[in-house]
Amino acid sequence: MELSQILEYAGMASVAVSLLLLILVLNVLGKLKAVQDELTFVKENNNTFLDDLKSKVSAIVIPENKDYSKEIAKLDEKVSAITIPETVDYSSKIFELKEQISAIKIPEITIPEAKDYSEEIAKLDEKISAI
Repeated sequence: MELSQILEYAGMASVAVSLLLLILVLNVLGKLKAVQDELTFVKENNNTFLDDLKSKVSAIVIPENKDYSKEIAKLDEKVSAITIPETVDYSSKIFELKEQISAIKIPEITIPEAKDYSEEIAKLDEKISAI
């Protein structure tokens, strides 16, 4: 291979590398432009959001600070006036009632056996039919 051919190939390689670098730079610039457009969109929408938020915040009315000490004192008096009755032990009374209930005697009730009245009914039916 001659020197002229080597130089020719080196020149072509240099051009190819330069073209690849140019393509890479253009690609990066294109992506940067897309990012810049996205940031512009976000900034515009963010400003709209912030303006809307500012109008809502400015519309909030904070009530004037009020002294509730009189109302609290009245409620405190009412709560202090409440008396809780003492607990009563009903266990002895319950035991007494249980004894009284167990002392009650319930008489035994006997139910007579069922009787077959079909013959008597038939005789009465004959007498009624004969009338």
